[in-house]
Parts: sequence; C-alpha cells; structure tokens
Amino acid sequence: MSPGPVAHHRHRYQELGVAGLADHRPVRKRPQFGAVDDAVVAAMRQAIDEALDASTRTGPFLL
Repeated sequence: MSPGPVAHHRHRYQELGVAGLADHRPVRKRPQFGAVDDAVVAAMRQAIDEALDASTRTGPFLL
C-alpha cells in the first residue's frame, strides 16, 4: 500500500477509532425473499396462518 492510503486510514482511525477502518462502501441490498413475487409471499403467509389453528404441522408441511 502506498503512503497516501496509509495516511488516509491512519487519519480515519485517529478521528473515528476502529469504526473508521471499516469498509464504508455501499452494500447492495437484496430483497428479503429474493426474486419471489410479493403475491407468492402473501399467499404463503396466508396459507401458513390458516394452517396454524387447524392442528400442529411439521416443517415439511410448511415447505
């Protein structure tokens, strides 16, 4: 690493402490359920909610 970036990192460390050394580049946010359509998520939630009161269900049933 050349002296310029080292000085920049040192300055950020002096100003902000360890948090100044963290990578502050923006992180691409992914949708919570990936590429699944919102209508599918809503239908699955409704099906699960309806099945909860019927009886105890296992994990494979929900899948």
